[in-house]
Amino acid sequence: MNIDWYNPSVGTPIVTIASYGLTFNKAAISELKDPPYIRVGYVRDRNFIVVQPVQTDEPDSMLFSERKRNDYIRVNSKDFIKFIARYCDLQLDKSVRIPAYWDDESSVLVVDLNKADMDSEEEDEVQ
Repeated sequence: MNIDWYNPSVGTPIVTIASYGLTFNKAAISELKDPPYIRVGYVRDRNFIVVQPVQTDEPDSMLFSERKRNDYIRVNSKDFIKFIARYCDLQLDKSVRIPAYWDDESSVLVVDLNKADMDSEEEDEVQ
């Protein structure tokens, strides 16, 4: 039996999408193993954002762990938000909180935009 144990001190991995970029909660950071950098991509046919942990600064990577504040990390990337907005119907007048999960096969954190909570908090609130 393959069991995923819930850790109440960490919680459920959530990535918040807003017009300014992405915010990762403590559980999402933990799933990524708190890497120094990340790469973000979009899987059009599945409507997924994928986040890959990266150990070294690469041309398409973004600073990650150094941005940690009070158990969350905000990655400002308006251009990435504009990039995915071309392909999916996200209304970003408010922030959108989306559960995420680690995909062992691809070694990425998956943010399934099909599960977006469109009744999320205001954009400038931190989860």
